[in-house]
Amino acid sequence: QSNFELALQHFQRAWALHPGEAEYHFMIAQSLQRARGVENSSNRAAIESELRKAVDLQPNNAGYRIGIGHYWKARGEMEKAFGH
Repeated sequence: QSNFELALQHFQRAWALHPGEAEYHFMIAQSLQRARGVENSSNRAAIESELRKAVDLQPNNAGYRIGIGHYWKARGEMEKAFGH
């Protein structure tokens, strides 16, 4: 339904119940990016933090690496995007 603010709230509640679940960190990052964009520096910091947590928990998850690449692409950082 493209209601990313609502999705963000649900993923944050899920994370509160299971903070060690990498998927919740990743989905929080995705929801933040889609709901609020990457223009705001505090939002960027939150997105990067959540992506880092997801990858720290599951370093071999290719989907997370691709998601990070999309994040850097949205930021206009193509060299970093291709690195992931």
